[in-house]
Amino acid sequence: MLQKMRSYSQLFVAKKSLKTLLKTNRVETEQMMKTYHEALVDNNQLNEDLTEASVPAQNKLSKQLIESFVELRDHRNEEGFYTQVAKHWVEK
Repeated sequence: MLQKMRSYSQLFVAKKSLKTLLKTNRVETEQMMKTYHEALVDNNQLNEDLTEASVPAQNKLSKQLIESFVELRDHRNEEGFYTQVAKHWVEK
């Protein structure tokens, strides 16, 4: 996943899994979303400052994930930032 963003079906499963993780395991939620953040940056889909980068999202779920990071970028220095992004993405 770090080299390439997951396929639509993998992202679908991950998004569904996050619904449960958000209720039960904040640490794992934070780690999962941090991993997605790093993958999006590595794939030039998201800039370090959490603005959209030059490579467009490949599917609807990737686009929603990028939008969640972008829309919450002003909160990136807050504790639980990745949990906030996960909640935002799951609600889309």
